[in-house]
Amino acid sequence: TIGPDLSQIPITHLCISHSYLHNASDIESMKTLVILNLTNNCLTGLPSTMGNLNNLRELDISGNRISKLPESIGNMKKLRIINLSSNKLSHLPSSLCGLEKLHILDISMNQLKALPENIGSLKSLTELYASDNKITSFPSSIKYASELKFLHMRKNFLVEVPDLLQDLKYLEVFNLRQNCLRKYLSPFLTLKTLLLDCNELDTIPVAVVQSYKLEHLSLDENNIKIIPPQIKDLQRLRILNLNFNEIEEIPNELCELKKLRHFTIQANKLQFLPSNFYRLENLKVLNLFEMDLEPEILVRFREGIPTLLRYCEETYKQHATKSQEQQLKENVKDNAENTATVQPHDQAKQMTSDEHENNLIVNEPTKSLDHLSGQLLRKNSSENGKKQPKLGSINQLQIHRKRSSKRGSEHDREPEKHPGFISRHDSSKSTTHQAAAEIDSSCRTSTEYRDQRLLHKSKRSAIMLPD
Repeated sequence: TIGPDLSQIPITHLCISHSYLHNASDIESMKTLVILNLTNNCLTGLPSTMGNLNNLRELDISGNRISKLPESIGNMKKLRIINLSSNKLSHLPSSLCGLEKLHILDISMNQLKALPENIGSLKSLTELYASDNKITSFPSSIKYASELKFLHMRKNFLVEVPDLLQDLKYLEVFNLRQNCLRKYLSPFLTLKTLLLDCNELDTIPVAVVQSYKLEHLSLDENNIKIIPPQIKDLQRLRILNLNFNEIEEIPNELCELKKLRHFTIQANKLQFLPSNFYRLENLKVLNLFEMDLEPEILVRFREGIPTLLRYCEETYKQHATKSQEQQLKENVKDNAENTATVQPHDQAKQMTSDEHENNLIVNEPTKSLDHLSGQLLRKNSSENGKKQPKLGSINQLQIHRKRSSKRGSEHDREPEKHPGFISRHDSSKSTTHQAAAEIDSSCRTSTEYRDQRLLHKSKRSAIMLPD
């Protein structure tokens, strides 16, 4: 116990630690105390009038056996630091959250199942240590503790980090090691250190890579299989721990972290390093043990980080050269195939055009012959000044030939050797008949017809039709 003589002395700083102190009932009379340290004793409680210490600013009663705090603790309005760690507290009095000037609250290593519901009333709280308890969730009012910079919740039973925590605008250090986290939903724009070791995460949450000011990220002993490419957005990252996960590949984007100095990825499923790994030029600490990496990489790794980075750079350049050569060969091959494909296509296109022209001629021989016969008749009519029958078709031409043959038989009394309207007595008319017969027979094939038509044009001026 604290003797009455000591309580009469105007003491401002009192430290009684490791003294097997069982009773602190006389402490209430020391109203001049500013700092009180009663750590590592055998205290099981505090006097109910503890709130009379109006001038107390720092209270440390850690390492005792205290299971309950008096409600009067809320009367010590000047308290700025309270250390209640390593006791047997199962709940906290609501009056504790009325300490408006409280900056640091340490309630770690107790038996707390929840934080006080009105913890958001601690408007000046900058550091909260609640590690090694049985806390399962965050109270909704915690978002109003807007001055929080350090939040330690290690070794609890937290399952998720709700998005309401993103209202903690000044949070810089967030320790969530050894929990049961499966969801992490809250990005922090001011966060510098995030410790998520020993949880149940199967990937690096998007909210984590959106905390752009992160400098230290630790994710050891999770179930992470994939590193998202968005990791490159953490351009201030200096320390990255990914040991004892199930990662099979390091994305190239990770090698864009120019400030990364400490990188450990021990005991994963890596078999190779990314091609641009040499770009981590500021790397000072690297752990690649307990993985089935290529033997050459392990040899270079044991020789030192600079040697490994040089080896990675040389390998990258070799692969780049081979890739360029392979690409060049593929381009040449593609060009050759395209050339071989285009030539038959053009040939086919030309043939198709010729065939189309031939088809037009073959399919319309009657029209061509009719047109030619009409031209011949009109020319002869204009030259002889005689009116000739207008022949508009091949059928009319044949009828006219029969009539001409009949007239020739009546006048000459001799049968014609060749049916037609041209008389054998007129050489020019015979020439006309011969030309017409040639035109008629040439309709059988389109190619011969074109040639015969050109030849006939040269003879047309000498052809004379009968009267």
